[in-house]
Amino acid sequence: QKGKRHNNFPLFINPKLTKNGSHYTEESYLRKKVEYDKKTKFGSPLIGYALSEIDKMRIKDFIKDKLGKK
Repeated sequence: QKGKRHNNFPLFINPKLTKNGSHYTEESYLRKKVEYDKKTKFGSPLIGYALSEIDKMRIKDFIKDKLGKK
């Protein structure tokens, strides 16, 4: 699922950082489609983004639930 008409996973804190290191205030979402493959299939990590600790925990739980892992 992607796009504006889908029920995506909301993040509590926008991971995009401003030049002074604070987070943007706009709402941000994660797609509910979990994609996994070899590392070489993905691009390099984005610079200027940092997930909050609370969102990291929520995303880990979300991925475990989506993939059926415990």
